[in-house]
This record gives sequence, C-alpha cells and structure tokens, in this order.
Amino acid sequence: MANDVMIDRVLAQILYAPETHNQDTWAKEDECGTTRCVAGWAVHFSDDYVVEKHEWQTCGMPVRVSDGQDALWSEAGADALGIDPAQADYLFFETNNEQAVEFLKELKNN
Repeated sequence: MANDVMIDRVLAQILYAPETHNQDTWAKEDECGTTRCVAGWAVHFSDDYVVEKHEWQTCGMPVRVSDGQDALWSEAGADALGIDPAQADYLFFETNNEQAVEFLKELKNN
C-alpha cells in the first residue's frame, strides 16, 4: 500500500522546488545545489535509510538503518514510498520528470 505521507513529502519538495528534481540521477550534489529523483527524495526523507557516501561514489548508497545493509536506490525508494516492484520500475526507470509527478499524483488518488 502506497505511503501517502511520503508521497506528499516528495511531491511537496518537487512542486515547491522543481529545480531539485531530476529523474536522471538518484542524487547529485554540486555547487548549484542538490537534485534527486523521486526515489532519491523518498530515501532522503525516510527514517529507515541513511546514505553513506564513499570517495569512489558519485551519490552514495542507501543503507538500512535497522540492519546496516546496503540497499539499491530503487529498492529503498520503493520501500519508502510503499510501492510494488512493477510500480517502482516504471516510476524510477521509465518516466521523465513530468511523468513521475503525474504518477505520484495517481498513486495518491488510488
């Protein structure tokens, strides 16, 4: 079942500051600020994951707080949003920025 609270947080971030949303990257920090995809924002807002960044990584990896195990961005994002693997595959790998926002709105309405 979709996590409406998390969907609301991610939508609020993206709609309030659209320049921080980019479906082409999990997370990116540079002199211009931070951009994240939907999964990246969900992981960022989640209390269940932290992101550990190592010098050889561009955006780090989500790590489960409960057991310290690495997770894939897509798995962590799906978990945080409460969506199934098929929904996650579509949202994270097949949508552009506008389609991702529309899909999140549809998830909330179902």
